[in-house]
Amino acid sequence: QTSNEAAAAIFNLAVKTAKKPIIVGDAPGFLVNRILGVYMAEAGRLAINDRADPHTVDKALLKFGLPMGPFRLLDEVGLDVATHVGPVLENGLQSKRFAVAGQINEMVKDGFLGKKNKKGFYRYEGEKAVGINTSVTSKYLGASPDTNFPAQEIVDRCILLMVNEACMILSEGVASTPEDVDIGMVWGTGFPPFRGGLLQYADHRGLQNIVDRLTQLQEKTKDDRFKPAQLLVENAKANKRFFPTRPFAPYGERSGFPDVKKF
Repeated sequence: QTSNEAAAAIFNLAVKTAKKPIIVGDAPGFLVNRILGVYMAEAGRLAINDRADPHTVDKALLKFGLPMGPFRLLDEVGLDVATHVGPVLENGLQSKRFAVAGQINEMVKDGFLGKKNKKGFYRYEGEKAVGINTSVTSKYLGASPDTNFPAQEIVDRCILLMVNEACMILSEGVASTPEDVDIGMVWGTGFPPFRGGLLQYADHRGLQNIVDRLTQLQEKTKDDRFKPAQLLVENAKANKRFFPTRPFAPYGERSGFPDVKKF
């Protein structure tokens, strides 16, 4: 058990070093890694089970505003790290929603670790990723992937699962407030700041809209990983937002970063 004094001292140190600290409970994956875990696992299912082209998946989420797509992120983190963290989350939280696909484990066994050894989903010139390594994706994920897989379905499946996971984290007391979730996601993962944060995005999109979409995905896939979290359902039913005191604007989709005019 961490004492209040120790937590306060570390929190103060983080503030003094210009960091953005949050206090979370001791649980598998804590906050950021747990939410990223379900996000990256879903990207794997899109590519392996639904035959979505990895480049198409990355492109859709990059356009949504994330700094990189999940396959590029897997390379950056390290496929060996992902195959270690996945089972920790799966076993610790007793849920297959974090399961790492067997194809990823096979890649690691064959020496594909990502950017660290320049062997992963992407090709590299020095330290720079220069495009999807189609010979690797064809071998491990299958040839002739669907390059026309709908971008909105990619976004909904990956991002709304993150929202759902955040709601479970709040319900379990791992994070105390929606503010803590959004600080962790914006500053810890690069979640697009123009969206205000993961749960601010949920508020803006509409909680009932998200409940309805998750339910549709649950029925379509016949998989309870899309079952809306109880907190999400309750808040939607009560018309309660995560940030009720913030100004609310009707939802209108935008993507990517605004163009900057060069003078």
